[in-house]
Amino acid sequence: MEKDRYITFIISATIILAIKFLVYGKFICVSNLPIALTIIIFVVILIGVIYNKAGNENEFSLKEEEDEKQDESEKLIDLIMFGPDEKEEREFRKNNPYVKELKAKEAEAEKQLFDKFRILAGCPCTFFGLNMADEIEKTYHEALERGKKEGFVPIIVFISDILYDEIMKEFNIVTGEEISINYINSKRKELIDIASDSEGKKWLENTLQKKWNEYGGSYRYNELLGKPSNQGYELHNLCLDDYNSSDAAILAEIPVSEPWQAFAWFPFGGWNDCPSKKAFVSVGKYWFNQYGAAPAFITYNTIEMTAPQPVEGTQSLHLAKEQHTFCPDILAQTGLSTINDLADSLRKSTVWHFWWN
Repeated sequence: MEKDRYITFIISATIILAIKFLVYGKFICVSNLPIALTIIIFVVILIGVIYNKAGNENEFSLKEEEDEKQDESEKLIDLIMFGPDEKEEREFRKNNPYVKELKAKEAEAEKQLFDKFRILAGCPCTFFGLNMADEIEKTYHEALERGKKEGFVPIIVFISDILYDEIMKEFNIVTGEEISINYINSKRKELIDIASDSEGKKWLENTLQKKWNEYGGSYRYNELLGKPSNQGYELHNLCLDDYNSSDAAILAEIPVSEPWQAFAWFPFGGWNDCPSKKAFVSVGKYWFNQYGAAPAFITYNTIEMTAPQPVEGTQSLHLAKEQHTFCPDILAQTGLSTINDLADSLRKSTVWHFWWN
């Protein structure tokens, strides 16, 4: 707008000067016309230069604005993928409107997911957002002590739609149907009532026999067994960071008397090499009575259990065989080569890790 007023002023002033020159310069004559035309042409060129400069400035400004948007978009993608590591990135996440909108949507989705699991659990639950592993662990250990007095068992559940749908399927409920907590609790009670040490041990023995046949007998199995080893890992802390970086969690205070019964509260499995829900509960009871092992957290394809102390002597190799039977992926996903490596890990560790592909 200001540019247009400026140009209008130049044109008007030029025309007035040209007329004054023609009328008052000496007298009106044809010889004065070239000078007047020269002035007018000069002004037209000047106006063209002004418009061209303004256009270039406007084009540069638009390009600069597009570049800024592109930079913001790329930075946002980096933040979503890798998280805020620097102060500048945290400020960007805090103040950028795109991030705020994305965070608002994520927060609403997390709230809806938490509400679904809270209703499903049917017991007191504490919600934890992303990257709160230290707080989760602290609250979990406090709940373990409190649960002994108040009569509940705490378990950490990394919540996801996949796990929710899997649990609904195990309870024979179509996702989206209204939940009857009385019906669900009756199914939980059935699983707990049919669980037994002997069934858990029997399942492990039968499954190991099937694996033995699949391996073609002693030769290939002995190769997998390996020789006595000291190559195992040592694990005493729950691997919460690995899962809380991508999934929110709840700490459920389950109203049961023994930790293994938590497997009946959030059942999943029966796909690929993952045991069925009945096997989970019975093997969980067997290992609790044998080693004091208790489930600490679950995801849609992972569980971690804790034991009061490492397993010593020949028991460690026996348990390693059982754990490999229970979870055939256990060697590959922990970086171990043989079952004897796993036995060495059990002699050093109080946390048991299981993951199914």
